[in-house]
Amino acid sequence: MKLTSIDSVDVALDRVWPAELRTDRFLLRPVSSEDGSLVRALLTDDRVRAHLGGPAAEERVAAQKAAYPTTAGAWAVVRVADD
Repeated sequence: MKLTSIDSVDVALDRVWPAELRTDRFLLRPVSSEDGSLVRALLTDDRVRAHLGGPAAEERVAAQKAAYPTTAGAWAVVRVADD
């Protein structure tokens, strides 16, 4: 079986997930269930979703929240200064 570039990215991500990347100013970490209210705010905000088909339906918001933190590639960017 030949892997496509997307398959190979998924395979590589599965090997290291979950992972964090930290600098002096920022932390890149997997989205967690504690981020649920922030994810909901992003998925339902008119301005954020203006070019993405509009605000997400409640079913999609619930499905996204249920999938964290096992969704490889779903990242949260955290400013270290104020978490």
